[in-house]
Amino acid sequence: MSSLNISIENFIDKPNAVSLQIYDSTNYSLTTIKTILEKKTAQGFENSNYFDFTKDKKIDDFLTLCNTYPHMSDYRYIVITGINEKDSESIKQITNYLSNPMKTTKHIFIVDNKKISFPTEYKIDESETESSTVAFIKRKISESNIELKESSIRGLARKTSNKLSIISYIDKIKVLNENNSLNQSIIEDLLNDQKIESFKETYDLMNHINNKDMKACLLEIQRTKFKENIFLEISRLTWRFRTYLKIKSLKNASVNNDEIIKSTRVSKYQFKYFDIETKKKTTKEILEALRELKKVDQMLKSTDLNHENILLQLFRKLCKN
Repeated sequence: MSSLNISIENFIDKPNAVSLQIYDSTNYSLTTIKTILEKKTAQGFENSNYFDFTKDKKIDDFLTLCNTYPHMSDYRYIVITGINEKDSESIKQITNYLSNPMKTTKHIFIVDNKKISFPTEYKIDESETESSTVAFIKRKISESNIELKESSIRGLARKTSNKLSIISYIDKIKVLNENNSLNQSIIEDLLNDQKIESFKETYDLMNHINNKDMKACLLEIQRTKFKENIFLEISRLTWRFRTYLKIKSLKNASVNNDEIIKSTRVSKYQFKYFDIETKKKTTKEILEALRELKKVDQMLKSTDLNHENILLQLFRKLCKN
């Protein structure tokens, strides 16, 4: 099946479109989809379902849900998350199902691993290229009814591709705009702060992790606003470990430093520190850290467990590595 590009909104509203796959390493798309479907629910549509394979591995439950007719509506909307490569049997059965899917169900698969691919009609790649980041920024500022110069938009895209960090920046701009306190000088000052935020806000914490000092990590998250901005902070830590992995992979492929700097979009000044930190870690350690961060992100979003206990276990494992 040949897959075509489409926006989330257009897929949901497009008649006869029944399958979409989104690659999104930050899982930000889930928030967007929930917002859109909540509006439909408010209009009387009670057919929005979320199936998380990290919670329910029963493929029969999933297929039964897919084959359930919508209630007083044209479509049932099912958002599928949490599939990983180890779910090979489920992936096989889903692939077979998609060869002849339920026509009254709109299936939306969100995957964070490009090795997982379903034969869907449409695909969206929420990649982290500068052009895709620029498009994301423009979409968010349009939704917020604010204006930014093209130079500011591209400046922000060059400094970070982290969606949560970008949203935080735009929210600040929006508040200032609503209070009639916004000017280009303030925008540039905030942009400079964003650069510092992207690279330095987790600097002390990462030092403690790299030094395997769990006590210092716990003191650091008490001292800062880590818990107040927990999802953003977890996202920043994940970005850092992903950068370690990318640097190590490119080094192993004999790519020169200039090309690595370009690929990772880390400044030359910062790269020398990232390079030193990366050399101290094995690929296995980095991958284990990324798995743990992903697990914690899912737990924070899907359980009522005490955040203190979740963070204690997280830093215990990160410092062990």
